[in-house]
Order: sequence, then C-alpha cells, then structure tokens
Amino acid sequence: MIKEESFEGCVRFLSYLIDYILDYKPKIEHGQTMSYYSWIVKFEKIDSYFTVWEVKSDGDGFVEGINYAISIINEQEELCDKFGVKPIYPQFDQKIVISKGVYEGLSIDASSIFLT
Repeated sequence: MIKEESFEGCVRFLSYLIDYILDYKPKIEHGQTMSYYSWIVKFEKIDSYFTVWEVKSDGDGFVEGINYAISIINEQEELCDKFGVKPIYPQFDQKIVISKGVYEGLSIDASSIFLT
C-alpha cells in the first residue's frame, strides 16, 4: 500500500517504530494509535500481522498506509532545509496559541519558546 517514491519514507517509519518499541516497550494492540512526528497512525491487526493506517488528510477517520504522513514530513524537512534550520516536530502534548488576526490573514509568528 505504499507508493514507490515513499519507500525511503517507509524505511524511516519502520526505524522510528523500532526506536519507539525499544524505548517504551509498548504492547501494540489492534486499534492502537501512536504519533509519528506530527501525524497519527493506527495499527490494525489482520490475522497474525498488523497493518498501519494514517489519519486522513481531512482528519475524518483513517486510511490504510502512511503515504500522506511521509509526504507531510518530507515537506516539513524540505522547507526547513530551504531556510537552513533543523526541523523540530511538535508533540501532541504541546499547546499552541493562535493570535488575533491569523484567521483573518495576518502573518504568523512561528517562533518557539522552550521552558526548562
């Protein structure tokens, strides 16, 4: 269920998944979700193996595969490379604030604040 141009992205996803399993030792079950950088994926068990599903681009349910997640991450990295910065992916436990005027078209201040 992957596009040929997504092969390297799938290898990166598997590496991410392996690191996640080694670090947190989760028991992966049918229907379980996890974050993949800034996207959500879900595991569906079929017989004795799992398939990976990703949130649809409109956020309405899941679709089999991880092609869109791979494209989002590639786009983020390409944009960061263009400006010579290292990508820092949001975590789902972080909060954001959208200031007045953004929805009306005013510019966005994308600076980050890190608290220690």
